[in-house]
Parts: sequence; structure tokens; C-alpha cells
Amino acid sequence: TATVRLSVRDVKGIPHAFSLSVEVADGLNECLTNRTILIGMKTMRKMGGRLDVVKDAFYCGVLHAHWPMKPFSGATVNTVTDGPPKRLALPTQAVVDERLKGWTFPKVTANLKPDAVRPCPRRPYLGSKREMVALSLLVANLAKAGVVEHLTREQVEARGVWISPAFAVPKVDDARDPEELTADNVEKLYRLVVDERSVNSSVQDLLPNWKTYMRPVEACISELPSRDIWYASVDVAQAFFNLEYHDDCAYLLGFSYYGAGVDGGTPDTLRYAVFRRMTMGFKLSSFYWAFSVHSLLTTALPEVYRTDGLTHILDFVDDILVWSDFID
Repeated sequence: TATVRLSVRDVKGIPHAFSLSVEVADGLNECLTNRTILIGMKTMRKMGGRLDVVKDAFYCGVLHAHWPMKPFSGATVNTVTDGPPKRLALPTQAVVDERLKGWTFPKVTANLKPDAVRPCPRRPYLGSKREMVALSLLVANLAKAGVVEHLTREQVEARGVWISPAFAVPKVDDARDPEELTADNVEKLYRLVVDERSVNSSVQDLLPNWKTYMRPVEACISELPSRDIWYASVDVAQAFFNLEYHDDCAYLLGFSYYGAGVDGGTPDTLRYAVFRRMTMGFKLSSFYWAFSVHSLLTTALPEVYRTDGLTHILDFVDDILVWSDFID
């Protein structure tokens, strides 16, 4: 256990000193020996990361620590992919459209545990004035897009909506710059976060077969051929919002926040809303998304997407990787 001392200024600029007791992992090198960790370039920059290919080590400047790197051996690369390059016969857009007629994303459902009770409603978290303005703008944008629905206090009680506190966190280091926040730029600077711990602890887990649609990193790497090929990556923007909650469970995804005077009322006006579409923090979301992407790709592009054989499309959460021997 280590003690970290820090000072934080409140919304009025008054500093407050804290002493935090931090649990530090011992023997982390040994724990990670047989693990595969996927780190993006942006994360490596934030970590002050440095790769030493001579000593086969990864140095983390922020933590003043280093870990040994070992050759990946989590799975055997499919030898079929290392054969002579073959140009794929892709379907036309008209064929894909015909295949997808009648196909829809599944509705998200959830079952409560037998002893689950609605959490006692409480006030949302306080933030700086800028953060509360950002939060109000984010919610307003989501409401305009049909992702959330505003509720009155009376509607919350009449429907028995579960209320979790919401807050805004900066996406980038310069999010707190004096640039005026608008509906157009707020999503580039801030992210809406809902503390859904009370919901997640009350919802039953899905059956084990759902996990089979979430391919681990090792399985994705094992599908990639060792020869020189072309890659393209697709990041599905706001991917989870493609799925709607079923009416039977939508009442679980309510949240509260302070209006900050953006959408009418005073800065301390308490607002309520409920998600109609799937959220990132809901514990079943990643499973439903993985199942949905699998269903979509197997229906639309069975020629190039498979999970039981050679595939040219790999999906990992909301990222899709496509590879080919030919740039076109």
C-alpha cells in the first residue's frame, strides 16, 4: 500500500488536500508473463511508452517501470491464409441490399436478479460549470438524435425509472480550454458517462454462449496472415446506439443531471432522462453488439466473413479490421 498526496481545487477555486491510500500490484511482471496486451499508439504516448527491440522490453515512462516482451504464441496462424494470393469475389451492393431485406438489429433485453430493488434516487454528481454545460449539451444532442428521452420527475415515479447519476469527462487534455462549448464541438471535447453500477449489479448475466461471439485478442491475431497484405480499419461511430432497449427493460437506464441553464431553467435545475438505445456502460452491451455484428456480417458478406474458417473481416468490440492481398 502506498500513500499519494494531492491537492484539488473545487468549483470556487478553493484548494483541498487529500491523502490517498493506493494498492500497488506486486509481481505484476510474473502475472503478465503469459498474457497478450493490446495497446494503441495514443495510449502508448500517454504512458510515455518506449519499445526496445534489442532487449525485447517495453518501458513505461509514467510508471517508471518496464516489462519484457515475448513472441506471440497464443494460437497457430491458419496456414490456409499463407497460400497464393487470391482475388476475392465480392457481392454487388444490390446483392447485399437484397440479403439485408428484413434484417434488423435485435432488441436488447435484461432480466433482474430475484432480490433486485430499485435504487434510491439521489442527486447527480457535481462538476465544474464547464462540465455541467458540456453534459447538458451532450444530453440535448442525444435527445435530438432519439437516443435518450427527457422525463419529468412525475414520469420517473410513474414509470418506476431507475435513476443513476451522470457526469461529463474530457476526451482530450485541452478540453478545459476557454473555447466556448457548442452543440457542434462538445462531442469532440467531452464524453457522457453514467454511473450504472447499481443497474449492472442487479441485472442477471447472460448465458455462456453469448461470450462465444466476443473473440479474444489472441484469436484475432491468429487469423492474420504472416505475408505482406493490405489492411483497412473501420471504427463504427457510436456503434452501440444502433441497438434499442426493449420496452420491458428500458426503465432501468434512467439518469439525472443538472441542466446548467443550457436547455432552460436555472443552472441548478435537476433534469431526468432515460436511454432508448444501448449504452457503453451497461454490462450486457458488448455481448449484444458482438452478436449483432456477427449476424450482420454473416448475412451481408458470407464470402469474406466467417468465424469457423478463413475470414477477411475481424471484429473486436466496435472496431472492424479488413485485410486483402490487393489494395482495391
